[in-house]
Amino acid sequence: MTSDDWRSRKKAATRRSIQEHALRLFAANGYNNTTVVDIAAAAGVSHMTFFRYFPHKENVVETREYDPLIEELIVARPPHESSMAAINAALSAWLVAVLPTDHDRILTRVRLVMSTPELRARAIIAMDDTGDLFARSLAQRSGLPHHHFGCHRACRRRRRRFHRRAASLGPDRRRRPRCDHRRVV
Repeated sequence: MTSDDWRSRKKAATRRSIQEHALRLFAANGYNNTTVVDIAAAAGVSHMTFFRYFPHKENVVETREYDPLIEELIVARPPHESSMAAINAALSAWLVAVLPTDHDRILTRVRLVMSTPELRARAIIAMDDTGDLFARSLAQRSGLPHHHFGCHRACRRRRRRFHRRAASLGPDRRRRPRCDHRRVV
């Protein structure tokens, strides 16, 4: 084992520890009632260490840790499958892979995001990144350049449909943030 491997594992463990303590504190005390100092103390790190891993408090809830796996699963789908079928199958396989170990953490994060307006707004904005991930993966799967218009257009349509469905679930239509889909592609 090299020192770089050890450092990488230690950093990943510290990051995960901070996230787990933050999620636990958010669930117990509420997002707005939990400070960065509270999270750092619970995780056994300084508040400066917290900020080395997460630039803002809300970043501790956001995660892109599953993106490489999702991208790999989409790319591995058969090329004759439709884009939607490939994404659905890849996300189903992803859930089978991660739920046995991360079920409670994912559920806690989803509940927190859905119950906190500022986190919900950030999650909706982050859907653009997810759409880009889907488009990039579909293009790679098809042997097209990652910026191929057809892949982005297909993902944009699916994202709009998802936004409409998600918006209909919100308790207050006036407070829901709007996303500008025109900036994609």
